[in-house]
Amino acid sequence: LGNDALEEFLGRKAETNMSGYKIKKWKEVELTNTYQLRARDRFIVQMCTGFAYADLFRANFKGRMEIDGQICVTKQRKKSKKQYFTVVLQDALPILDKWGWEIPMISGQKYNEYLQEVAELAGIEKHITSHVARHTYATWCLTNDIPLEVIRDTLGHTSIKTTEIYAKMINKKVIGAFNNIKKKKKK
Repeated sequence: LGNDALEEFLGRKAETNMSGYKIKKWKEVELTNTYQLRARDRFIVQMCTGFAYADLFRANFKGRMEIDGQICVTKQRKKSKKQYFTVVLQDALPILDKWGWEIPMISGQKYNEYLQEVAELAGIEKHITSHVARHTYATWCLTNDIPLEVIRDTLGHTSIKTTEIYAKMINKKVIGAFNNIKKKKKK
C-alpha cells in the first residue's frame, strides 16, 4: 500500500519515519507493562540498525564484530537473501546488553499492536509499525550524509532504486517544510 492508501485504510495519517522530537517522546514515555517495554526496545534496536522485522530476530548480535570502535553485524537478509553489513548505532547498545544480545521473538501482528500502544502512550498520533523504524534509520543515514550505496547495503536492498525511495521521501518533506514557511509569510 502506498502512504495515501494506507492513510485512507487506517482512517488516520500513517507515519513513514519518526522525527527527533517523536523519537525523544518514544524513548522517554513511562511504560509499566513488560510487553510495551520490550516493543519499545525492539523498535529502538530497529531504528539503530535498519533491520526489517524478519531480520531483527535472525540477526546474529552475539557474532558481532568491533571494527574501528564500531559494533558491526553481518547476516543474510531473509527477504532478498542479500548479505548485509551494518553498524549498530549507540542507542541500541544498552538495550542489547540488557537482553544478552538476543532479541526475543514476537509475532509481527502482536509487535505492531504493542508499538501502537506505546505510540499512543507517548502522544504520537500517527500509526506506527515496525517498518517505521527502518524508515527512520534510512532517514537518519541520509540526513547525516551517508551515501545511498552504503544505505542500500546496510538495509540489504538488492537495488539502489528501492533505497532512492527514502531520498525522495526526504525531498518531499523538505519541500513541504519550505511551503509551510511560505504559507506562514503570506498570512
